[in-house]
Amino acid sequence: MIFHLALGADWRAALAGGTGQYRVSARGRPLDEGGFIPCSTAEQVPRLAGRRYRGLDDVLLLRIDPTLVPSEVRYESLDGAAELFPHLYGPLPVDAVVGVAPYREAGEGFPPIDDLFLATAFGAVHEGPTPTLVEVAATVLRDEEGRILTVRKRSTARFMFPGGKPDLDETFQQAAIREAREEVGADLAPADLDFVGIFTAPAANEPELLCREYLYEVREPFPEPRIAAEIEAYRWLDPTRPLPADIAPLVRLIVPQVG
Repeated sequence: MIFHLALGADWRAALAGGTGQYRVSARGRPLDEGGFIPCSTAEQVPRLAGRRYRGLDDVLLLRIDPTLVPSEVRYESLDGAAELFPHLYGPLPVDAVVGVAPYREAGEGFPPIDDLFLATAFGAVHEGPTPTLVEVAATVLRDEEGRILTVRKRSTARFMFPGGKPDLDETFQQAAIREAREEVGADLAPADLDFVGIFTAPAANEPELLCREYLYEVREPFPEPRIAAEIEAYRWLDPTRPLPADIAPLVRLIVPQVG
């Protein structure tokens, strides 16, 4: 992923313009004048924001999937410095922006773009997956014995963590809370969750896609679930025993790490 800092008015104009393209170089300057759209890696974002966007209220951080951008993304330095920045030489398709979040100064500067920021600040921008990726939020719930709750959705074969795709107005944390309530009857608040991390593996029910999962764990033991919505069955998984064959790839990846 790469990132672009945008003024809110410029991004909203791109969404409303009907062309499906964002055509701004930086701070309102048209792409035709600037020649490229300056982007950053996650590590570079806070420093770039501190140099160019300090004191501005309506700054958005656009999260871009470069595989969805038809134009060239060139890593280069225009001032002779050793550090290279990604520059997009062409318009940015709005469908290539897979996350948008307000980006504000906090304390002594702008916040780092780490996994916690990605999981709490970003939500879905477009309905459904991109051509290569689906992003979901999920929750690890354990019983008194430390077993992990997995669920199987109707007309599917694999067990997974309770969770699903965010609605367009949700962060991943909010989506995890809502999905746990709808699928297994868990009444959770943000203070009940610890952020575990972001994991990627082939999607369980859409094997042509990768699934990126924003995972949270509930601190307190969870009683017997009340399955509803699209859930057809549930099963408690003992993380100390061999994993069954019918679990989702992400569960197989994550359980050995969370124990």
